[in-house]
Amino acid sequence: MKGYSNMAAAACALLLLCQCASQDEVRRLNYQLRSMNQKVQTVESKTAEQLKEVEARTAEKRLKESAQAANLLEELSEEARQLRAVNQENIERFNEYKSETEAKIASLYAAIEQMQSENGHLSQSNEDLVRSLELKIEQLTSGLQQASQDRVRQAAQKAREAELRAKEAAEKAAEARKKADLALLAASEGSGTAAGGSLSGTAAEVAELEPERRKVRVAPSAPERQEEDDDFAVPAERREPSSPAAAGDGDDPLFAKGMASFKDKKYKEAYKFFEQHLSGQPDSRQAAKTLYLMGECLFNQGEYDLAILDYQKVISNYSGDTHSPAALLRQAMSFEKLTDKETAKIIYGKLAADYPDSREAKVARERMENLRQP
Repeated sequence: MKGYSNMAAAACALLLLCQCASQDEVRRLNYQLRSMNQKVQTVESKTAEQLKEVEARTAEKRLKESAQAANLLEELSEEARQLRAVNQENIERFNEYKSETEAKIASLYAAIEQMQSENGHLSQSNEDLVRSLELKIEQLTSGLQQASQDRVRQAAQKAREAELRAKEAAEKAAEARKKADLALLAASEGSGTAAGGSLSGTAAEVAELEPERRKVRVAPSAPERQEEDDDFAVPAERREPSSPAAAGDGDDPLFAKGMASFKDKKYKEAYKFFEQHLSGQPDSRQAAKTLYLMGECLFNQGEYDLAILDYQKVISNYSGDTHSPAALLRQAMSFEKLTDKETAKIIYGKLAADYPDSREAKVARERMENLRQP
């Protein structure tokens, strides 16, 4: 565009010069014009070449850029393929992990349901065991109650017999008093010497028939201690003031004989004395101790099933007595001797729960721990 504008300017200048210039000048101007045209053509050719070179370089550059872009695109495509492959692998792994997790969760739920079922069965078996134990205890208690009623009836029969003997003695004493009154009346009316002799004989007779009215107070004997047998001793009694009705319980000769035989390890003989003492005094202060000692006699003879019955009497009828936890302990030990360890553990647990601070509870916890060990 610049060359064309130069040519137009030159033509205009030539027209102006033609009007006022000479022939030489015109020739000179034409020569200059041709020179300029040549230069313009040269410039145009160079410009065209330069444009071609620029276009070639631009095309080459574009081709290189296109090639680089194509390579980059291929690289990106390859990376995309790799990412898709990794993503697909991750998805597959995630699906596998999800399936494994779901399977584990299902197995855990199944295990939980199985454990719940087993716990239900265990609870049911424990309830059945407790019910069977309660049934055994009820049967034992009913047997004990029957035996107690028999003993009470025997004691009542003995009391009635004693009452009859007392009435007979009272009647004989009344007859003796009447005879004495008659003798005194006859003596007052007779002679002095005869009366003196008669009075003397009658007084002797009255002295023989008159019952002893004085009461002798006997000091209570010291409480006796039982030697330790097996791995437990008879618990000490509570030191409470005794009532007048119970003051003489420890003075019963049958109970004293039973204690002496028990100390000498004559358990059969001791059991008989204790049983006779309890029959004669079923409501005595020593009743719980007597029953416990009867159970000890049977335990030491190896008659554990019978010992359980006597221990149950203490547990059922004297739960507040100090011998009750000891009876529970020995009853559990009896079941353990009979190889009924489940029942023994239940009774040990009951002892530890009902009498947690007692020495017997400590022993029960230790024995229960030993039973739990394989």
